[in-house]
This record gives sequence, C-alpha cells and structure tokens, in this order.
Amino acid sequence: MEKKGVVDRFEGKYAVVEIEGVSNLTLPSRYLLK
Repeated sequence: MEKKGVVDRFEGKYAVVEIEGVSNLTLPSRYLLK
C-alpha cells in the first residue's frame, strides 16, 4: 500500500498516517485496515 494516507507505522492499537500534509494523525487501526 503506497498512496497518500498510507499507514506509516503502528503504535499500540492506533496508527500514524500522513494525509496531504497532515502528519501525526492518529486513527483506529481497524478504520485504516478496513
């Protein structure tokens, strides 16, 4: 998976992603891995 908003890394049950300049955006991993 290589695109804008891809999962950068996992921290516990949350993942840090970068969406169009928005860095350090934490969202539920289940939402990203939907």
